[in-house]
Amino acid sequence: MHDELSTLQKMAIRRPDLYANHIKCPVCESEVETILHLLSCKERKEIWEEIWKKSTAKPLKQLMEKIQDQKRLSKVAIKKDLAEIQSSLQEILQNLRKEVTESPESTRNFAIGLLKKNTWKKFSLLVEKKIITRNTVQEKINEIFRRFIKQIRKLVWKPRCSLVIQSDKNRGIIQKNKFQKASNTFRTKKGTRRDKRKAGEDKSFNLIDKREKTETMKGLIMS
Repeated sequence: MHDELSTLQKMAIRRPDLYANHIKCPVCESEVETILHLLSCKERKEIWEEIWKKSTAKPLKQLMEKIQDQKRLSKVAIKKDLAEIQSSLQEILQNLRKEVTESPESTRNFAIGLLKKNTWKKFSLLVEKKIITRNTVQEKINEIFRRFIKQIRKLVWKPRCSLVIQSDKNRGIIQKNKFQKASNTFRTKKGTRRDKRKAGEDKSFNLIDKREKTETMKGLIMS
């Protein structure tokens, strides 16, 4: 999740003739849709909880299976210790969730793969105790990152795009128009056809002018 997403704020800059007066979030319809608002819209609170669960559930399960397979703990104490380790991991992920959701900026940073040092230190304690390896921790964190992005795309961005597309259809805007450069005539708000006609006349004049120059040069050479 980064600043390259075509939010309505960006579309209004790219195509002011189409979006200058249509930059409100299609979900809450109260604030300008920026990348930070996309990550903090009040109407999406429950969705973010779902995103986090789906991003962490499978990696946590796989991590516990990995620890059990490594057989670093004694067979006598393995059940008790595994329960304690799982509790520790869940606590770390819970703290990570708070870190990620404390602000839109934090959510965006996590979505692009940035992790605070304090969170990494908590994972490092398990590495120091030789419960898991550093590579395993890094692998699972990266997987959480990937799943997080995937769930945002699925549960936030795609539904949002559907709303925008429907709104555009209602206003007579087709998809290919969005990514064309805005016409210079938007500033004057008048004479779109007239300006195009003038541009065509100027172009024709230039072609005639070039042809006349060519004929003149031929005449000079023949003479």
